Amino acid sequence: MMKTNSSAGLVSGAFPVTRLLFFLVASTVIVSFSIWCLYLFDKDTMPITSVYIEGDLKHTNVSHLKSEVEKSIDAGLLYLNTRQIRKILLAEPWIEEVFVRKVWPPGLRVKIIEKVPVAKWGSHALLSSSGTVFEPEELGRFNNLVTLFSLHDSPKNVIDNFLIVRKVFEHCGVLIKHFGATDRGEWLVLTRSDKRINLGRGDIKNKLYRFQFAYEREINSYWSSVTGIDLRYPNGLTVDRRQVKEMRGSL
Repeated sequence: MMKTNSSAGLVSGAFPVTRLLFFLVASTVIVSFSIWCLYLFDKDTMPITSVYIEGDLKHTNVSHLKSEVEKSIDAGLLYLNTRQIRKILLAEPWIEEVFVRKVWPPGLRVKIIEKVPVAKWGSHALLSSSGTVFEPEELGRFNNLVTLFSLHDSPKNVIDNFLIVRKVFEHCGVLIKHFGATDRGEWLVLTRSDKRINLGRGDIKNKLYRFQFAYEREINSYWSSVTGIDLRYPNGLTVDRRQVKEMRGSL
């Protein structure tokens, strides 16, 4: 009887120790979880330590872009708003598209796609391949580009018509300096040799075919003396020529 009572006393005395261990473990887990939550809720958790700029950049300064990104970082990796950084970079005149990605160790990888200038738009801006008009700080490097213009048509519509015109004119060996729509909505071409060619309003494809036919059949033989061509007629065209005076003298 004495042995049995002693064994029961040992078993009953073990319960407080088990409960104490359970309490300590639970308390440790709760405290650790609380600290971890506080860590995660801190917007400066995992601060950005590096910024990588990628892309084939010909007109944009990489150091300037990196500086703009670094100035825009206002939180750690978890809470950083990459859309805001993208918005800031898209305000740069030469940038067409931006992709911002968070990387580990805490950093940002920024891929930049630049605009591709295909023409000048008026005298103060450039036109990109996507039809976007933008104003870089310097235009002097792009004087060799054709100048497009229109007061009423969208840049995209002007580009579409220009590509059609350029294909025909390049086939004839004629280089374009200016192309666009006048105040009357007439499509006008000015060649690099300052010949003025009026394609009129509306669809210009038939007029271009008429120009190509006339050029290859006859006009090319006296092209150097041509000052202008008017294609606004339904079925014909007129050619303005510079009068060449023959100079004669005597010894």
